[in-house]
Amino acid sequence: MRRLARSLMVAGTLVGLAGLAWPPGLGADERRHEGRTLEEWRRNLRDPAPEVRYRSVQALEQFEDAAVPALIEALQDADPGVSATAAAVLPRLGLGARAAVPTLAALVVHGDEVIRYAAVESLVRIEPAAVVPALVRGLSDDSAAVRRDAADALASLAAMAKGAVPPELPPMLLHPFYDRSRDPTLRGPMRQKLDPSLQAPLQVMAGSLQSAVPGLLRVLVDDDPGARMAAETALQTFGAPALPALVQALAEPALGPAAVRALTRTPGGHSPATHRAVRELGAAAVPALVRVLQDPGFRGDRWFATLLLEKIGPAAKDGVPALVQALYDADARPRRAAASALGAIGPEAREAVPALRRLAASDPDPGVREVATAALERIGRR
Repeated sequence: MRRLARSLMVAGTLVGLAGLAWPPGLGADERRHEGRTLEEWRRNLRDPAPEVRYRSVQALEQFEDAAVPALIEALQDADPGVSATAAAVLPRLGLGARAAVPTLAALVVHGDEVIRYAAVESLVRIEPAAVVPALVRGLSDDSAAVRRDAADALASLAAMAKGAVPPELPPMLLHPFYDRSRDPTLRGPMRQKLDPSLQAPLQVMAGSLQSAVPGLLRVLVDDDPGARMAAETALQTFGAPALPALVQALAEPALGPAAVRALTRTPGGHSPATHRAVRELGAAAVPALVRVLQDPGFRGDRWFATLLLEKIGPAAKDGVPALVQALYDADARPRRAAASALGAIGPEAREAVPALRRLAASDPDPGVREVATAALERIGRR
């Protein structure tokens, strides 16, 4: 983490470099910076010393868009600091920097995190429409770290596209995207305000965010827990645009339980519109909801799964055995929710009648007794 912060801070120091005012009509091969031509600085990119290559990248900025080919070469430098610095310079070279987009997009899945982060930040500024497709490819990368960072970046970029600054912003976004005008020493809390120049690029990028949802759904069941958590956070941040895909994922055996967990935490997941969508999905969603009820790893999501079974109604009849088991939960809330769901299923839940009668007669919680009595009436076995 500290190595990443240092690299990004080094790249950030380039912002203050002053450009040169070249005489009119002076060709790129005639321009000089510190007595050297563009080609001489470019040759230094092949020097074995990283500090020499780094200094060359700094100098190349002074040659404006004529330096783009050399900076594309520097993007592929073996030293992360040199590559990240080239990525930081490119957005300041105008439209000519778009020639670097294919290389930057490929670096989004680079094995080094410093280079990944720098490539994303550079793409946002140069060609925002290319950012999401590159990150979507990262969601399928062989490296768990790349998958995790791609999901993290999507979450943060989605939040910023809405004008928000996530409280736990991934490291890639800490330096380049914050306005630090009130904290130049980096010792105090940073202003929760984004760089104003990012507003337009982020809005362009926001239009393609929904295309990342299928990839994020796959990462919900990733082998790596960090990648899973990052994907869940991204889907939460997407909010409403992610809900239709999350609801449909309930019908997929591998994804269903993870989709329940994500829906529980996603804004709009508890809305009437989502409930209607789940009801329309019907019996296809029941296996996933039952698994959530029965798997100890999903204990925190059982109440929501029970609520969705209730919304499905009679079509959730295959969930009756799991709901009957929930009637014996030590906590009153799951018992009450299960009783309510069984009532919504109606006559198809008649095997629950003995347990419901016990609750209606002697449960210590008055709310459970009341709901159990109502469920018996709806089942028709009071």
